[in-house]
Amino acid sequence: GPEIDRYDLVVRCDGHRVRAEGTGERTGLHAVTLRGGAPWEEPAWTRPAGIRLVFGDPAADWRRAVRTRLAPGAQEHVGDASLRRPLADPALLGEGGWEPATTTAFTVLRLLDFLDASPRLDLIGFTLPGRLRPREAEWVMDRATHVDDSKMRIALR
Repeated sequence: GPEIDRYDLVVRCDGHRVRAEGTGERTGLHAVTLRGGAPWEEPAWTRPAGIRLVFGDPAADWRRAVRTRLAPGAQEHVGDASLRRPLADPALLGEGGWEPATTTAFTVLRLLDFLDASPRLDLIGFTLPGRLRPREAEWVMDRATHVDDSKMRIALR
């Protein structure tokens, strides 16, 4: 818990759970991907976050979900439409070959890695079953500089 909160940026994905003793309390960036036929009908994003990034297509669904689900005061900043599909957008990463529905965790990880904004990039909890698709997990492990299974931590730098 407190060890996670000591990081400069704590990223949480989708419907994360916060337990002070286990996961820490801070959320610097909340990344969420629109899923399902009517993602605007899901619960509002009310948990406090410094930045909220919303990934998803098509653009009309993205706009509708953002307008419907953002909760006033729950975030300081919101990523605009230019960040709604960073892996496929040639103006951002523009990497071909990834599935259209990459996991939220992998999408935000690739964006942070690409931006190279930090000399340290630790992933906590990414080893849990179902966190990443097999190809995504392979990408992570190919770049891992250290793996600590006892703390479920993978260091990419």
